Amino acid sequence: MSAAAPLILVVDDDAGSRKAMALTLQTDGRRVEEFADADAALERAIEDPSVALVVTDLKMPGKSGLDLARPCSRRACSAPSITSPSLSRRTTCA
Repeated sequence: MSAAAPLILVVDDDAGSRKAMALTLQTDGRRVEEFADADAALERAIEDPSVALVVTDLKMPGKSGLDLARPCSRRACSAPSITSPSLSRRTTCA
């Protein structure tokens, strides 16, 4: 039996942004799971060695993307993480 394909976790409290990122990553056939909060994503990243990457929004209610990235960088999980401001938060200039 072959090992599971690498898994990417997409974490964003905004459902539309989360879904858009997940669909973009799935277009190339990647295995993706979506999470609305950092705690659930961290639990998944720790328990599943096939998690290869965590893509997370920077600002979320509760734990932020940085709060999620810190345990991953300390080897609580082995996946690197990318934090990004949500695309749903726009700044307009007058």
